Order: sequence, then C-alpha cells, then structure tokens
Amino acid sequence: MRKLLFIIAISSELCSPDLLLAAEIKEQLCAENLPESTPSEHFIVQSDSATVLHKTTNLVWHRCLLGQQFEQGQCSGEPIVFSQRNTAGKILAVDNPALSLEQELLKTPGWRIANEKEQLSIVEYRCVFPRLNTEIFPGYRKSFSDNNQIFSLSDFIGNKGVYRLVKDH
Repeated sequence: MRKLLFIIAISSELCSPDLLLAAEIKEQLCAENLPESTPSEHFIVQSDSATVLHKTTNLVWHRCLLGQQFEQGQCSGEPIVFSQRNTAGKILAVDNPALSLEQELLKTPGWRIANEKEQLSIVEYRCVFPRLNTEIFPGYRKSFSDNNQIFSLSDFIGNKGVYRLVKDH
C-alpha cells in the first residue's frame, strides 16, 4: 500500500499531503529508478558553506530556511513560519505577530524570496517529504513539513508557510 501511494504522488507531480500522510511516511522517499532533477553536481557549495550556487540558474540559495542557521553541515533552529497578512499587507510570523517577512528581509541585504519559477528550479521531482535534494538543502524536517509549505513570494495566500532566500550571482 505504501509503495502504491508513493508512485501515484510521484507520477502526478502533485504531492497531496493527505495522500502522503495516509501512507504514514516518516522520512524522505525517492523513486530510485527515476533520474535526479537536481543532482548535487548542479550546485557549488560557497565558501561560507551556508549557501550554494545553482549552476543551472546562476542563483545563490540559502541552504536553510529563513530563521534557521547552517552549522556543522546541518540547519539548526526552527524556521520562521508565516501565516497571514496584516491590514498593511505585511506577511506575519505565526509565533510572533510583531515580526514580518519584510523586517526579516531587511536583515539580509541583497537577498529576496524566490519567485515561483526559481523555486521550481530546485524541486527534486523524484522525491517526496521533502521534494528537495537534502544533501544540498538539509533543513527541511518532517516535524514541520506536514502543515507548512515552502512558498515563493508570488504564491503566498494566507496558508502557513516558510521561505528560503535567494539572490542573483
């Protein structure tokens, strides 16, 4: 049963959380018979180790989600989960409504939230939970992947979600 649900999710390229949760998936699953869409050799780890250059798009990505820190090859801490826009249109953090996405971006000059096309360029289509190359992007854990999505700036619609920062090389 678990295998069948996984194959359906991969082949449709749509990951319905309900479908995958029904299979009680506890860790990333990948269809090993499919080619990688984002192999590690498509990325160059930068000197700070916390960022990578995606050679295909010439974009530099934070390896961890907004709010996490890259330490000893892993992402530590919890990402900031954003959930709603306030009356001024700012996207607010769930646990700290005084914190907005815009405030966090001011702390990182030159960095921005990826647009949808950029976000899709790093999707690993042969895997689920998460749909990322976890060697390159180690910070997405099952503990918050059930109820949160990684958003591009263009697709935030008021659901709970987390962000990854990007900049042009």
